[in-house]
Amino acid sequence: MSKTGAAKVMTATGPVWCHFSQSANTTKLRRYSEGTAFEVEADDDAIVEFVPLEQCKKLVRAESYSFENAAVWSQILQLLETGSCPTTESQSKLTTKAPLVVPITELRRIYDVMKLFDKPTMQNMAAFFADTPASLERLWELSRKSFSAYQNPDNWGRGETEDLPVAPAQLSAVSSTDEFTAYLTAHPLDGYAFVEREINPWRTRSGVFSNKLPATKSGRGGMDLLLRSARTGYPVVGEIKVKADKNAFYALMQAMTYGVEMSTSHQLTRLKTHFPQAFGDIAPDNASVEILLLLINPVEDETRNSVMKLIQKLNERRRCKGLEQIVMLFNEGDTWAPRS
Repeated sequence: MSKTGAAKVMTATGPVWCHFSQSANTTKLRRYSEGTAFEVEADDDAIVEFVPLEQCKKLVRAESYSFENAAVWSQILQLLETGSCPTTESQSKLTTKAPLVVPITELRRIYDVMKLFDKPTMQNMAAFFADTPASLERLWELSRKSFSAYQNPDNWGRGETEDLPVAPAQLSAVSSTDEFTAYLTAHPLDGYAFVEREINPWRTRSGVFSNKLPATKSGRGGMDLLLRSARTGYPVVGEIKVKADKNAFYALMQAMTYGVEMSTSHQLTRLKTHFPQAFGDIAPDNASVEILLLLINPVEDETRNSVMKLIQKLNERRRCKGLEQIVMLFNEGDTWAPRS
């Protein structure tokens, strides 16, 4: 069954109205310029409003409403974009609610620029936070406050994730995140149960970030593992770094960014709803998250000692609300080093 009309699409430069057509599993979005139609590439989840063809016909009278009739559709889209189309009872029912706004937390802002830092900068930052853990605790609290209003009941929708490779026979043979995930499913880690992988905490259908950019289903990265703690039953944000893939400090900041976005009562309710077997028993208003850093076949890392010191202080002080504990594990050959 085909579907035609006009759709409001969130793009990197803001919202635009396009001609919309859908047949089977194919969706096409078109804009018009100087009498010519051209297709717009956008995720289906970037569509935030839809006006069916029958309602579009009430805006502009014409003999043909084919997408090839550029003059007609240019006029329809212009009316929708300027909001100058007649306001009627039927027209008022066309649009959907405003897109959900996804907050960009303080931790997220720092994490987003960390990839630009060189090794000495990373080392200095790790040492600074190890000496002044209150600074990182403050970022956690500000971030959690920023994200506390975000309420999204939808699932995380992971249907397009690629299959895992064959698990290596030995831990020392792991060379990628997916290989370790496959290894983990075959060799469960003591104290943790695998729940899911590649979960993006802020994935939001038809949402926009607080900087007005579209929050499409592809998102901008996500946590490597979602685990369940055998000790507490709480969700665990698992971050994997293999060989020279970043350093321990980068892994910690990345995991804390995801962790704080999972720690609010709304997000814990979302986990409880969509992963009832793993988290059906948690009380979202009282539960917390845990963080697990997994450094697999690690290379020399000048931030690791500072990160271990910082983790110890954060766990002892327990001043990050919604954070139960942080654990860092790394292997030595085919065995795990003592837990830190």
